[in-house]
Amino acid sequence: CDTSSGLYGIRYLLMIKDTAGNVIGGNRYSLTAKGCPAQDIIDIKRFTLSPGYYDIDLEATDLGDSLDVVTTSQRIQIVPNTQDTYISDLELLATILPEKQETNILNKSGMYLEPLPFRLYYPALNELHLYHETYHIDQLPGQAYIQYVITPVSGDSTQILKSYKKLKKE
Repeated sequence: CDTSSGLYGIRYLLMIKDTAGNVIGGNRYSLTAKGCPAQDIIDIKRFTLSPGYYDIDLEATDLGDSLDVVTTSQRIQIVPNTQDTYISDLELLATILPEKQETNILNKSGMYLEPLPFRLYYPALNELHLYHETYHIDQLPGQAYIQYVITPVSGDSTQILKSYKKLKKE
């Protein structure tokens, strides 16, 4: 944080590459905020990709210290849209609220979905919020439902939490 201006932020370089290494999408931008100490900065970018494998490369630079650079890369697969019944990946959330403002970048499916930083729940969070989407469940016979099972990473394996939720066939 620049103490004279109170400005802080991150400069991002985001690249989406196909399997041949060609850049097919991405963005270069800065996220800034004012005030010290620095607060969380959240941003979401959405891209439309055809089915296939992609490498997502991200480089983030602290605006207050150009030598403080973080880089990461991840390979993802976009699967073809089929008529099969399936569930999307789970999104772990810090907060989920009804949202009427469609222009908010954290809005999805009419809800405000604040991502969970670092995919880590800490003791002060006493509720587990997650979001997922179901596709083509109207094709299932009978009542559709999801079974949730939460097991400890270590320790007493008898402390398993199990829950069921009925789904509407919409």
